[in-house]
Amino acid sequence: MNRPAFRYTVIIPHYAKQPGQLELVLRLLHSLPPREDLQVLVVDNSPQPIEAEQLVRQSGELSRTATLEVLYSEPGRGAGRARNVGLEHAAGEWLLFADADDYYVPGSFDCLDRELQHPTDILYFNILGQGPRVSRVHSYYEQSAKTGRQQLVRYMVWAPWNKAISSRLVKENGLRFEETSIGNDAMFSLNASRAARHIQIVQDRLYCLTDRPESISFEKRTFSKELESLQVRIRINRFLMEEGMGDYRIDLLSPWSLAGLYCRYGLKQTHQYLKELNRSFPMGKELWRGCYAPLVRVARRIKTRLS
Repeated sequence: MNRPAFRYTVIIPHYAKQPGQLELVLRLLHSLPPREDLQVLVVDNSPQPIEAEQLVRQSGELSRTATLEVLYSEPGRGAGRARNVGLEHAAGEWLLFADADDYYVPGSFDCLDRELQHPTDILYFNILGQGPRVSRVHSYYEQSAKTGRQQLVRYMVWAPWNKAISSRLVKENGLRFEETSIGNDAMFSLNASRAARHIQIVQDRLYCLTDRPESISFEKRTFSKELESLQVRIRINRFLMEEGMGDYRIDLLSPWSLAGLYCRYGLKQTHQYLKELNRSFPMGKELWRGCYAPLVRVARRIKTRLS
């Protein structure tokens, strides 16, 4: 096998509703170290594509030292398609994935250099930030550290931004992102974690996750996206059950979510949602589980904190 051309490849899907919105992705680019062994791939799928020359020019020292490339993906195909385009052009030994509105903290790549000296398929690192997504990630890292259950980090953080993944692992297992409009990264992360034989988990917080109300993650869902999200969550739950982690399944239905579906979409579409769910998991059992599972999770967190 040929030696990789770079030590690291960072793949960044970029989507801007308005032309010329580069402030956030530039913040991310400026957080990367200007080093010759770094390849940065910005994959744009905006309705009006960004100008590559403008982005390279404004990235400053990074573009003069690292290799910065701007690629393009079809608008409307989502971040999964953009990441797959990035994978096709990636030439680094280690793959990192960043969202365009996040950034790396100072010293992150020094930590990666230090920790990736040992044979590893995936290095999992912790994150910074505020909000429910960050709290959830911190909870699983804390539980994993206290109980020794690596599966909590391997299989319960479904985004790719907390991982440095061997490009060899991705190529040998033919791993690709789902090209869905929602949850495109979950099965990629889970299948990569399942395929990895040698992993490391560090508590260092190398990446800052930002929750912005106007970001794609917080867009109001249409009913078609609701159904797409359901199918993604069903696939996640099947995976967790196969790995003996059925206790950590996602709640697919509860009295509260059922009421929310009815209020947002009405009776006909709520019935359609329930039919889709019932094809994979018995609706009655899921409704009952949605009542008691939140209490089980709270008790688990309390037990972890007291131990």
